[in-house]
Amino acid sequence: MPPGTSEAGRRLLLRRLYAKYETDTAFARVRSESGGVLVPGDGPMTPRLMFIGEAPGAREAKLRKPFVGASGNFLNEMLASVGIDRSEVFITNVVKYRPRDNRDPENHEVYAGIPYLRKEHALLGSPPMVVLGRHAKNTLGGEMAGWPIGKWFWFGRTPVLPLHHPAYGLYQSRNRPMMFEQFKAVLEVPVG
Repeated sequence: MPPGTSEAGRRLLLRRLYAKYETDTAFARVRSESGGVLVPGDGPMTPRLMFIGEAPGAREAKLRKPFVGASGNFLNEMLASVGIDRSEVFITNVVKYRPRDNRDPENHEVYAGIPYLRKEHALLGSPPMVVLGRHAKNTLGGEMAGWPIGKWFWFGRTPVLPLHHPAYGLYQSRNRPMMFEQFKAVLEVPVG
């Protein structure tokens, strides 16, 4: 069986993809800021959904796992509210290093991350994507800027659901009920 077809083979290819990411000069500044700590994606190789954030935070960098800080706890709450276990989804970020002082990823860092994100997505079997926040939303192209939050769209052959980043509910708690309501859309993946 070719290495890319078995789960073990796909995991190996994913590790190789992250190794290539670690040497890509496009991430030199953010890699330096993070002390070289890469936070790879996490989850099963055949996920129900692929969640995409913008960049890891301090706790994520410390544990080398995406969405394990306060935003990750809120994401877990939202997943549980619709009966999805975190072990069913793959979670990653566009930029896989923590920017200093939680700065927004620079445009060139986001754009450099897109080819890696596409390969990551393909290795996972091209599952439906849930993009969290504006930076993740912008990685799929300018046309996504006008897509409303909480509605599924097709990006090529992949259904994509833009949602607010969980931090939006942490910093503005009055938005939490609306976010839980919008999150229900993860159960309504369109079939094409």
